Amino acid sequence: MQISFFKMEGCGNDYIFIDLSQQSIHTALSSLEIQKLSNRHTGIGGDGVIILTPSEHNKVIMDMYNSDGSSSDMCGNALRCIALWKHQESGSTKCFIQTKSGVYLSRILSTSPSWIEIEMPPPLFHAEQIPFLKDAEGVISHSQNQEIITACLEIDKKQKITVHLISMGNPHCVLFVEDIQSAPVQTLGELLECHPSFPERVNIEFACQKKEALWLRTYERGSGETMACGSGACAAHVASVLVNGASLRQTVFLKGGEIEIEWDPKSILEIPKAHSVMMRGPAHFVYRGHFHRSLL
Repeated sequence: MQISFFKMEGCGNDYIFIDLSQQSIHTALSSLEIQKLSNRHTGIGGDGVIILTPSEHNKVIMDMYNSDGSSSDMCGNALRCIALWKHQESGSTKCFIQTKSGVYLSRILSTSPSWIEIEMPPPLFHAEQIPFLKDAEGVISHSQNQEIITACLEIDKKQKITVHLISMGNPHCVLFVEDIQSAPVQTLGELLECHPSFPERVNIEFACQKKEALWLRTYERGSGETMACGSGACAAHVASVLVNGASLRQTVFLKGGEIEIEWDPKSILEIPKAHSVMMRGPAHFVYRGHFHRSLL
């Protein structure tokens, strides 16, 4: 069976997209098939696979899988890619994207160069929303100040790490470092991802605050370190505003590029809900192609 796909990236965070509006797949892709497609040496290569299902006018349903074959809720960079794809398909400058964690509104601000805004949900801070198990093995202490949970976690029975916990529709663990280049992203990220306090695993942001900007590296659950993470940039910005008193609008520098994040913490107390986090950044097509499923 031949399946058509297109590949897109946002700040180097790249995905294989399969559009079901033009074709059908009789049985869902298996975890092993997704792993093979995502393999950068023997497959198409990417941080995962995203299935796009048509819906009502100006709405797309996004079903996301990590490169290890596991299911995921959403991805901020992928949302921008979908918005640009929808714009090129229909000419629409606004698009609603349905994910497992909710509906996101996208806006095309510019196409040359591409600059796309995603209205991310208000950050969530309660332990059950992340989710975070306060009494799990390895939790030395935890506190909640200015809404955000700060926890001291024991890692590998040797290290004690202070982290800040936020959900952006998916779980994030932010830790601030002095030097972004020497941060132990691979070794520490792997241990934190599967820490007993995170029953659904967690994405880890290594953030370095410099004046009015953030430098960020992310270890994504199910994918390892990636070139960028849009929701992770949102989580790191929220943490830097609450913990470091950073500017409400910041440029976040990632391995694969830069994006702009904006959020007002005063909105936490507003009724009926807090303000959204605004994410603005690029997206690009890489190429189109097809693969034969029987060869996977």
